[in-house]
Amino acid sequence: MKDIVPQLRAWQQQGKRFALATLVKVDRTSPKPPGAAMAVCEDGTVAGSVSGGCVESDLHMQADAVLANGVPKTVTYGISDEQGFEIGLACGGQLHLFVDCPSLPSRLFQEIESNHPLAMATVVSGDHAGGRLILWPEGAQQAEDFGDDALRESVLAEARTLLTTGANALKNFPQGDVFIQTFAPPAEMYIFGAADFSAALAKMGRFLGFHVTVIDPRTIFATKERFPDANEIVIAWPDAFLKEAPVSPSTAICVLAHDAKFDIPALQRAMATDAGYIGAMGAKRTNEERLRKLRELGCTEDQLARIHAPIGLDIGGKSPEETAVSIAAQIVAWRSGKL
Repeated sequence: MKDIVPQLRAWQQQGKRFALATLVKVDRTSPKPPGAAMAVCEDGTVAGSVSGGCVESDLHMQADAVLANGVPKTVTYGISDEQGFEIGLACGGQLHLFVDCPSLPSRLFQEIESNHPLAMATVVSGDHAGGRLILWPEGAQQAEDFGDDALRESVLAEARTLLTTGANALKNFPQGDVFIQTFAPPAEMYIFGAADFSAALAKMGRFLGFHVTVIDPRTIFATKERFPDANEIVIAWPDAFLKEAPVSPSTAICVLAHDAKFDIPALQRAMATDAGYIGAMGAKRTNEERLRKLRELGCTEDQLARIHAPIGLDIGGKSPEETAVSIAAQIVAWRSGKL
């Protein structure tokens, strides 16, 4: 839903009603994950997508019906449904969507666009379908037609857990099914080394939704002019930076300096964190020499096994841009659990 927040905010400011269709569950495969959303304004304007084109035409009609009668509904599309064949759902999956006409607080849009962590829970079945509960960044909550206190407390506990990983999930409770959607700050990508390959990766990292920081102690190279796509540029030695920088399992650390005096301290410190992805540039011989030096510094084989080197998938690319694509592909595989 995050991608259509500006449009939703604009419609609401203009006093226009809209139907919001949210993908709450996927069986088998789907072009988009739970949390994807499509909105249909009362003037016919559409924002967002839930399937990449397979079901949007029919979903538009479903949204129009909800706009007309104001009654929330669940819509399912799947390969096993006759309707699924008619609309061309060819991915072999099944999509479950909840459609309603919400009136969302303006603060919700502001917090999401500011990348502040929050969760929104929507009741999608039962007597309170359409009811919402928002867990604000400071821990306070706001609920509208959400049901009893027991449901609220159970949902809040689930929301706090999901926020730690930035996941979305449909949860089943005795009072009804609830879809919990989280909005977490972008994951961090730390790129060490102010080189052409780093500039290309910074652009790709932003495209993947990371907050990208380029780190290098050399002020002459680490400039905004050379790295216009980086969110931040930090003048620091890599090990000193990583001692203070926030690192989590969603963090990607990319060591591209291709210089032992930068690479070794960066990797040694990176392996002491819980970063989910650690990659280092260098040919096979460079990597072997680097691993030897790290072993001499006391790094274990389990630690060294965390390093993806040479960094990126082997797609035969040579240029900075092609290399950035290969690194991005490997990071996507890591984030999706395919690595």
